[in-house]
Amino acid sequence: MSTRTRQELQRDLKAGKIEPLYLLFGAEDYLRNRAAQAITEAALKDAPLREFNESSFSLTSTDVQQAIAAAEQLPMMSARRVVRITDFSKLREADEGALVRYLTRPVESSIVIFVADDLDKRRKLTKTLMDACTSVEF
Repeated sequence: MSTRTRQELQRDLKAGKIEPLYLLFGAEDYLRNRAAQAITEAALKDAPLREFNESSFSLTSTDVQQAIAAAEQLPMMSARRVVRITDFSKLREADEGALVRYLTRPVESSIVIFVADDLDKRRKLTKTLMDACTSVEF
């Protein structure tokens, strides 16, 4: 999709414009995490069973299939579900295909937020993420 600034992201969230895929990357952990939280707040605003509609996965300890399965689940008593995925740079090449398939057809009711410290822009997965997601650098 496009690379946005932090201010553009804030403006979009205040206007209620929420995208299905986000890529938040850069060295500023605090700002990156605040942005992920702001996206989550906007997506789950007024959701009664919030804890059932918010998931977080680190690909160092979790299989990518579990993260994708969570993103494909229907939300519980809410319009949206939020899935945060970190450490996708640790993803094995054998599992990249499953993630790329999801990126080509994201579930409408899910908001998936990819969070990374640094991106290796030479990798095919990174290029696919940058094309498919609304990207914000911190």
